[in-house]
Amino acid sequence: MLDLVNAFNAETVYTPLTTERIRVESYGPPEPDGRVSALLTNKSKPDDYVVVRYRKLSLNDIITLGPDHLTWFDLSKGKPADLRVWSEPAMASFESACAERGIVVSKAWENPAQCHVEYDILTDRYILVYECESFVYESRTRITLPYHIGQDLTKTTLPGLEYDLAGFWGRKLLEEVTITKLNGFRYREFV
Repeated sequence: MLDLVNAFNAETVYTPLTTERIRVESYGPPEPDGRVSALLTNKSKPDDYVVVRYRKLSLNDIITLGPDHLTWFDLSKGKPADLRVWSEPAMASFESACAERGIVVSKAWENPAQCHVEYDILTDRYILVYECESFVYESRTRITLPYHIGQDLTKTTLPGLEYDLAGFWGRKLLEEVTITKLNGFRYREFV
């Protein structure tokens, strides 16, 4: 946060603010419009302070996870019995994507972050959830992971359809099968 304050006030702040000289702390709860306030206090002069009001950045708007970041998310061998096996690689890939966007992870949030993957029944998708304490970024980020055909099809050989799960990575199957003998009954459309 101090880096941002220094950058925006470069013409008026002649000595860059540092954590050695400045204490940063929350200043009240978030406002109804989503703005938050932080109190920046000079450690050597407690009566020398400024209140900064701003909106936290959403990592959802900044970070995207491409196929290179999702090598750990593999349903070709079926769903894992425990989704916690994905927590560590999910965190590593998310923080790698942050670093690629220029975010210095060691400075961006205060305490160690947490990451896990959960299954959302309503959307029928897996969600990467990343949580951190930060003066700059929102505390919770949810990234919807790509649909994988292995979520629904577990047999690799079906009459008239043979597929390679790895070959469908990140792509959508837009075919719809119509059975005429069942009066137009339609199988689920994979979108």
